[in-house]
Amino acid sequence: MTGYECICEAINIFETSLRNAGRREIVRTVSQLAELTGYSIYHFTRLFFAVTGYSPKEYMAGRIFSEAAQKIVESDFSLKSIARDFGFDEYETFSRGFKRVFGMPPRSVRRSHFLPAGYLKRVMPEFERGTGNLLSDQPEIVAMDAYYLTGLPFYIEAGTTSFHKQWAIFMNVQEQVSGRSLPELYCQYSSWSDNESVHGLSILCAIETVGDVQQKPFFYSRRVPSASYLRFRHNSEVSDLWATYTYIYHDWFASHEIKPVGSWECQRYVDEGETIEICIPIALHEKDCRLE
Repeated sequence: MTGYECICEAINIFETSLRNAGRREIVRTVSQLAELTGYSIYHFTRLFFAVTGYSPKEYMAGRIFSEAAQKIVESDFSLKSIARDFGFDEYETFSRGFKRVFGMPPRSVRRSHFLPAGYLKRVMPEFERGTGNLLSDQPEIVAMDAYYLTGLPFYIEAGTTSFHKQWAIFMNVQEQVSGRSLPELYCQYSSWSDNESVHGLSILCAIETVGDVQQKPFFYSRRVPSASYLRFRHNSEVSDLWATYTYIYHDWFASHEIKPVGSWECQRYVDEGETIEICIPIALHEKDCRLE
């Protein structure tokens, strides 16, 4: 299945579980849907947002409480019974979540006999191709041997759109990196956790080095395993990277059956920084390497 078809299937699985609320357990976590579709949580979240305009966590919570609101309005079942049907053992937990979504508690909705503002209907995603700032519409599939990066690590909160500050800090000390490869190649290595309670990611602002060379204690070295990558080329400003990532997930992965693997990707700054190569692993060459 293409990425778009996988997201549609994930929505079908989730919505079917909602229709059976009270009779079967609801699919409640992003990790469940990601696993069912064969994606990491990180890539599933990006693809889901690109296709639907919602994060999967936002959509699932909105739909669970919207269906609960409809049952509150249309039935005489007790509020505690409805909460249990939708997977909440504690009514207070259900009530807090309900109020967070709609701005009013379940009792107010029952008294009003109207669905609350913010009621979320099932999405029916439509696939429309767009464009991004790429040198070509199609990425290259390239095999890369293992290589080493040395730099400064940073933890980035979800929603951060600029890493300028982190790169400025690294560039102030980068001359102290030992064993630099020639020609010099600067890279940003991004990795993330598949624990859905962890919302940020780690980045390594780095330069390629010849191996596991002894470095200053404040530097961190990482061996990037041998893998096959999809290599996209971004030839515009760094501030426009969002457009290329929109193309990657909304257009390319949504319309192809190839799935990213692992929990990392790398941006390589080539042509003296004029071009950013976005390298996303699709196959690992080392059987014993960890997907991180």
